[in-house]
Amino acid sequence: MRGCFVALVIEIFGLRRVQLQTRRWTAQAIVAGVLVAAICSLLPQTVAADELSGFVQMTCAPEIGYFSIRRFQVANLPKNGRYLTEGLIPGQSAVEALQKKYGVYDSRSLKNHPYECSIPAFKLTPGWGAGEMTGFSIRVSGHLDVNSNATTYQSIADNAEVFLNGKSVALIGLNPHGFMLGVSSLAISQENPGLNLSKCSVAPHSIDGSNLECSNSFQSPSQLR
Repeated sequence: MRGCFVALVIEIFGLRRVQLQTRRWTAQAIVAGVLVAAICSLLPQTVAADELSGFVQMTCAPEIGYFSIRRFQVANLPKNGRYLTEGLIPGQSAVEALQKKYGVYDSRSLKNHPYECSIPAFKLTPGWGAGEMTGFSIRVSGHLDVNSNATTYQSIADNAEVFLNGKSVALIGLNPHGFMLGVSSLAISQENPGLNLSKCSVAPHSIDGSNLECSNSFQSPSQLR
């Protein structure tokens, strides 16, 4: 596109020289300028692709027997900005601030320091219920291949894996390819007895990963052992 612009400028200046020499516009120069402009308008324009950064946001609320995790993307984070303080990667203080204030993590921080959430069991108050609310533990680990030689996001590990009582229950992709498929969110809440799992995943027919299919499932105490 830049080459076309230069060609158009040259054509205009050539037209001006003709004007200075002959004191009149020539039909040939006008036609040539119009043709150059038309050709340039038909050529594809290069648009810089967005740089997408994937995160998960987690909630651990023992008081209500609840855990949740969801993923989201942020486009074009400024280099040497408030988050990417070290140029291309975040500084430790920025990482800790996101975690403490908002419960937001990326795969790098989860790889270095997995997230843990413990929801204890408790017996219901007599007269208000019978039995015991089922306790559970959550561990979220990050996987990030920082030295990958792969040329596509599909081949690069960049995700968060959720373990319920030591068993893997969700793998949440965090690079641009990962957002096109797989689990997008997961919520786990106490039942009496057992746990309720609510999971949303990208629909098979989704083109851009925005169409989700959600389902609920119940796990009894025996299934959680």
